[in-house]
Amino acid sequence: MIEIEAIIAACITGVVTLIGVIVANNKQSAVMAERIEGVKKDVVDLSAHVEKHNGVIERVFKLEQQPNQCEEKFKTLFNSIDRLEDK
Repeated sequence: MIEIEAIIAACITGVVTLIGVIVANNKQSAVMAERIEGVKKDVVDLSAHVEKHNGVIERVFKLEQQPNQCEEKFKTLFNSIDRLEDK
């Protein structure tokens, strides 16, 4: 008789533990799903910032090239003026 009571108590404990594990697992899954959504939003935001940054870098590169181009044009113009003055 004592053995049956112990078996019943163990079964009840096992069922209650299983229910607790299932509930905790479901809550953890919900928390993880919420965190994943937050990470997805962060990735989208970061992607937008990266695109904006890349656009700025391209514009800065073009701006940095302009003085070199102007310098070449001035050299050509000055050479032309020098040649005209020499004539």
